[in-house]
Amino acid sequence: MICRGGERTDLKKASEADPNQLRPVERGQYFGDQVLQPAGDLMWLDTPLRVKAVEDGLCYVIDRPTFEAVVGPLKEVLLTPEAARNIQKMDILKQHPGQEFTIDQMKTIQSKIEEVFYSANETIIEADMPVPAALYYIRQGTVKIMTGRFHRLRIAGGFFGEDLFEEAKANDELKGTVENSILAKVNCVCGRLSMQDFLSLDLQDLSFKKDSDEGASKSPQKAAINKKKVVVMTKKEKAERLLNKANQQESTTQKKPQSSKIALSTVEERKKPKAKVADSSDDDSSSSGSSSSGSSSSSSSSDDSAAKKKPVKKQGTAKKASGSPPISEISTKPKAVDVVDEEEEEIEYIIPKRDFKFENLDKKVMLGEGQFGQVWLVTDKTETEKRAYALKIQSKYDLVSQGQAEVCIREKNIMSQMHHPHIIKLFWSHQDPDFVYLLLEMVNGGELFNRIHPIDEDFENAPQNIGIPEDHARFYAFIVADMLKYMHEKKYVYRDLKPENVLISHNGFPVLIDFGFTKKLTEKTFTLCGTPGYLAPEMVTSQGHMFGADHWALGIMTYQMLCKENFFFPDGMDPVTLYKCIAEDEFEPPTDRCSPEGCDFMDQLLQKDPVMRLGSLAGGENDVLRHKWFTGMDPKKIRTQQLTPPWVPNIKDPLDTTHFEDWSDIEDKTQERYPTLNDNQALIFEDF
Repeated sequence: MICRGGERTDLKKASEADPNQLRPVERGQYFGDQVLQPAGDLMWLDTPLRVKAVEDGLCYVIDRPTFEAVVGPLKEVLLTPEAARNIQKMDILKQHPGQEFTIDQMKTIQSKIEEVFYSANETIIEADMPVPAALYYIRQGTVKIMTGRFHRLRIAGGFFGEDLFEEAKANDELKGTVENSILAKVNCVCGRLSMQDFLSLDLQDLSFKKDSDEGASKSPQKAAINKKKVVVMTKKEKAERLLNKANQQESTTQKKPQSSKIALSTVEERKKPKAKVADSSDDDSSSSGSSSSGSSSSSSSSDDSAAKKKPVKKQGTAKKASGSPPISEISTKPKAVDVVDEEEEEIEYIIPKRDFKFENLDKKVMLGEGQFGQVWLVTDKTETEKRAYALKIQSKYDLVSQGQAEVCIREKNIMSQMHHPHIIKLFWSHQDPDFVYLLLEMVNGGELFNRIHPIDEDFENAPQNIGIPEDHARFYAFIVADMLKYMHEKKYVYRDLKPENVLISHNGFPVLIDFGFTKKLTEKTFTLCGTPGYLAPEMVTSQGHMFGADHWALGIMTYQMLCKENFFFPDGMDPVTLYKCIAEDEFEPPTDRCSPEGCDFMDQLLQKDPVMRLGSLAGGENDVLRHKWFTGMDPKKIRTQQLTPPWVPNIKDPLDTTHFEDWSDIEDKTQERYPTLNDNQALIFEDF
């Protein structure tokens, strides 16, 4: 319990020596923390505590189940000094005498220790009877080892069962016998590490403190272990080796340009609405310069997507504007085989580098226009088999004059680090005195938004509150959740998830675009940015946000896919009312449009408290992918595109642009002349 109010609350501890002993608890202090320590569920207090409120006050109460739901099982995440001392005494587990377990090793051992309660006089180990071999240490109480007329006592902190454990270990058995029975003298709690659990430990793969300090005189076996560790842990080096190999292979097949397809790298890791709210220039991502699809409010999205469209000029188009008009810069400063587990192999997709030549790029059709530039469908004249690319062109002068040059460069750098099959791929970047260029993957199946609101839909006669089928929404939500997991593991928060920023590829898989608001996090960030209808409560209330903001947006987008509308943002709502609804209104799952599992998925994502939101609990990102709504879906098969999408766009050839608006009446901005940048301004793009 944490004391919240009242000048003083007194904690009275019963004691034979002084039954009236008092310990004052001031505002901000806590008591009762023994129950939150991983000493065991079966532990009890030798001396009961009585709590007395001297005056009116307020306390926060955190019970153990809630605490573990947030941080995970206590014995896996917390290592008390007492537990560390006891485990460090287990010399029988060590490979060599005198070694010390590392913190990670002690936590690994602790996670395998089972807690057992024994009543007074209960037999713990029967003599001369085959029993499961185990090492015991006494957490509380006393045990006695019967040695004939007399017996030996072991008190809290002591060990027993060493002979049984050593015999089974030497004989490679799981059972053994003892000469003397062992009983509980009084009620006691023992920690038990069975031989079976011990054999499942991978302690050899962790270096010991003493070994690492000595450095030299290591056995060949240890040297091999350490060498293996280097390979496992240096993911960047392994990726670079694969990339170099891919480049070498490509150099031998220059006559086959299509050979620059995605390379798979297997790396083993051990451990983990149209309008936008502008980002503050001194914090992270971008301001109103990052665009939504076809919107004049910003440019990043319309450019990045490589598939952005002109605004649909039809009645009902306003429904697409899932946010309110752009908000000026706001800074508020006062943070199911369902999942690729930590111990499993993770697949990364590396794009082999290729030296494109700007003069070889042939502009075919304009795909979209933003505040700072345009996106064109282009081909490479040197390729024998024509392949479509999206060339994003942005004016240096416009970027500098609007203070978005750094945002543009940061976005390019972030995209170059994203190697996921469902995140848009950056193939090449280039600049000249007037423009910067990004050559992107061409995603020509249109926006997810247009799957929910088809371009040719008759808005007046279209069925209300009926979006795409649930199995379609489930497919898209699962893949987007996998993208977010990938980004969050790299410590990036996306902050602009919405249907407009998800494109559909030619084979029906969603692709994430527009990284104008993406930021690498080390702690909470407080900038209000993104698209209003998708902002999380902690963002609109200036409490600081982290990765949970993306999970909230996934919940909103899932509801929108199913029900064709934003739950918290009906048409025509002003921003102030919207933010109030986000912060205060309770979410009501669409039970008439979705299965109980799907409703539960949205309900858990749309928790107001980010700490209790799905994805922020003990299981982290894996909790999202393991949700029962996704039963039977495998991220590995999704990432390798071995599953059949529920819907595939009708695309005739790689140059097909039928899913985009006609921009032929728009002038080519690259033919315009812009003011020349001064030397300092030009230096901004030096490393682009």
